[in-house]
Amino acid sequence: MDWVYMLECGDGSLYTGWTNDLARRLAAHQSGRGAKYTRGRAPVRLVYAEQCTDKSAALRREAAVKALPRARKLELARQWETEEKAMAVAMDSQEARRRMEEGRLYLPGDEAIMAEQMDCLEKQYDYNATRPHEQERRAALLREMFAQIGENCYIEPPLHANWGSHTHLGNHVYANFNLTLVDDTHVYIGDNVMFGPNVTITAAGHPVDPDLRRQVYQYNFPVRIEENVWVGAGVIILPGVTIGKNSVIGAGSVVTKDIPANVVAMGVPCRVVREIGPRDKEFYFRDYRTEDGLQ
Repeated sequence: MDWVYMLECGDGSLYTGWTNDLARRLAAHQSGRGAKYTRGRAPVRLVYAEQCTDKSAALRREAAVKALPRARKLELARQWETEEKAMAVAMDSQEARRRMEEGRLYLPGDEAIMAEQMDCLEKQYDYNATRPHEQERRAALLREMFAQIGENCYIEPPLHANWGSHTHLGNHVYANFNLTLVDDTHVYIGDNVMFGPNVTITAAGHPVDPDLRRQVYQYNFPVRIEENVWVGAGVIILPGVTIGKNSVIGAGSVVTKDIPANVVAMGVPCRVVREIGPRDKEFYFRDYRTEDGLQ
């Protein structure tokens, strides 16, 4: 891999050279073992680098850069620095994004991520500002807001979400007012799931250690709610939880661990109370019997 590079020397002068190993050559210059010109002009720092296709191309480009007036060389250096900073920011954003989705500690204040999140919040604001008769507009906004949304889904405003774009909804999902989604990573909601009012699903958390928490470190783990689950009013579901299909979560519960399928669970912390069984087909609430023909 051949490079043309430019160094700014300690006396402010500029040195241009070529190499097939940029890191090694830069280290040689900085240790005083590089070109004769740079040995007496330490310290030196890299201000421009350009990759070339081969040695011949690098030598031609080196000659062209050397022939440039100083002002043009400084302009090249400024452009390169700007591009390098932009690339570093992009790499930082990519690393933060990976950590968001891998359950690793990360700092949530990355500018690119915050800008993307702001776009999601703008759509959410528009959704919450709709009037009750604007059902078509609400449906269209939900399709824009969520990562995935199935048929016949309805969410009663106000809806609160960190993103929305990390939440996946199946078919026939219903949520009463004040559904809160702390969806800094993925939240999966299956078909025919119902939420009572004031339910919070949080896929994000912070370390217990006060030193880490003071630095605002965060972690995320996906939440999965399988098909045909009923989540009662005021339930809080914490990071990493899976709730199995057909289960019922009693009002006011705090779900800290996985709940199996086909059970009734409630409490703080939420625990399985019983399995769903034949009596639930016969009685829909306490001793109120289900009418014939409704099964």
